[in-house]
This record gives sequence, C-alpha cells and structure tokens, in this order.
Amino acid sequence: MSIVFAANVPHSPVLLPAIGKEHDKLFSRTIKSLEKLAERIKYLDIDTLFIISPHAPKLTNAFGLNLNKNFVGQFKQFGDLVTKIECRGDIELAYQSKEYVETLLPVQIYSEIELDHGISVPLFFFLAKKSDLKIVPLSIAELDLKNHFHFGNLLRKKADLSSKKVGIISSLNLSHRHDETFPAGYHPLAKKFDNLVKQELKKKNLKSLLELSPEMIDAAQCCGYPALLVLLGTISEINFQTEILNYETSLGVGHLTVDFVI
Repeated sequence: MSIVFAANVPHSPVLLPAIGKEHDKLFSRTIKSLEKLAERIKYLDIDTLFIISPHAPKLTNAFGLNLNKNFVGQFKQFGDLVTKIECRGDIELAYQSKEYVETLLPVQIYSEIELDHGISVPLFFFLAKKSDLKIVPLSIAELDLKNHFHFGNLLRKKADLSSKKVGIISSLNLSHRHDETFPAGYHPLAKKFDNLVKQELKKKNLKSLLELSPEMIDAAQCCGYPALLVLLGTISEINFQTEILNYETSLGVGHLTVDFVI
C-alpha cells in the first residue's frame, strides 16, 4: 500500500462550533469542505494519517515525529474548556519512518501527548467520521524548502512498504495579511501569494512552489508554508488531480482546503 489520500487544510480554531460561535456562517464553506474530506477518509478507510503542523514542536536542525500510543487535543487556550479530542498514535509507522528517513535526512523522535491546534482542529472533523483513525504527528524543521520536499518524498517511499492505507495532511493557513483591521494588517502581496499557490497547485507545478522567494512568503505571513512542501513531496511521484474544495479570506486570513485526489 502507499499514500492513498492527501489534502491541505486550514486550522483556525474559529472553525470549531464552541469557539467560532457567531462566525459559523462566515466559515460555513470551509467547514463543509473539511466535512467532505472527513467523509473521504471514512470512505477510503484510511488507517493512519501523517499530519504536518507548523505549530508542533519545532526542532532546530531536524524533522520531528511525535511517538505516542495516545494523543489528546484541547482548546482551553482559545476559551473552549469543553471540547476535547482523543486519538491513537501509530507507533509502528512512526518509528519505522524515522529509521527509514534518518539515513538521508536529520530526523528525531519526541513524545508529546497533547496535540497543537494545527493538528487538533482538522482532527475534530475527521474523528467525527472515523473514530479509530490513527495519526503520526510531524514537525517542520529550520531547513530549506527542498529538504521539506525531500522529507515528504521519503515518507511516501516508506508508506510504499507498509500494508496500511496511509494518508497525509498539511495543516496551514495562507496569508494572514488580507485585511488591515486584523492583527497582521494588510500587505499587497497577500492576494498575489495566495493566488499563486492556488494556481500552481491547480497546474500541478509542484516544484515551482519550491522557488517562491523567502521575502514573498515572509511578507504574506503564511502560517506553515514548509508543511505544504512536505505534502507535495509525498505526492510528487504519484498520479493525482487537484481539487480545490474551498478558498476564502475570512477574518483577514487565507483559508485553503484542497483534496489531492489520488
């Protein structure tokens, strides 16, 4: 078996009912797109998801794989004292992936039971449809984009050796600078950056996304751009079709949901 499911998802906590409240209609299209991905995960009967989050613990010069039997996600820092998710970790795949990747790239195992919101928010929707889903949380590194792309490619090669149905999710928000009334403010490159990412994904020009200038990425304040490159590395040698399920700039942030149909 190999990678049979891949998607990019936003992770704003306001997507959750108890936090978004009055914004539920504002984000209705993004919520529906996440629910559609959840249905696909259930339909495909995915065993394990690799999930790359920019908010997971970042290791300076190495990629990270979070190795735990059980994980918990809470949202107390966002004022939600009730919502909680629990899921299982795929210890076997995490450890085997580490052993496979470390021969070519720096990678470390760490153990953190509590998940960051970059992972917990999309899992809130996915677990509602498939409660037995296992995960391997991944961390980006302070390395260049080409190394992130290569990391994804190695993860796919390891998945090829597994008997499991494996999926991969990159969790990120695009530019945070679409509206001057919100904290990150406005930048004229915000719209250009988001449109360029969407355009290149539609055309499947994956390697062109490796060439975006650091200045443009920084100006747009994209939350987790390297995470997207890990995902693209996993599907770069697989036949897929890009289906953009939704894109919106609610609350000044670009929210992009993409299903890379394999």
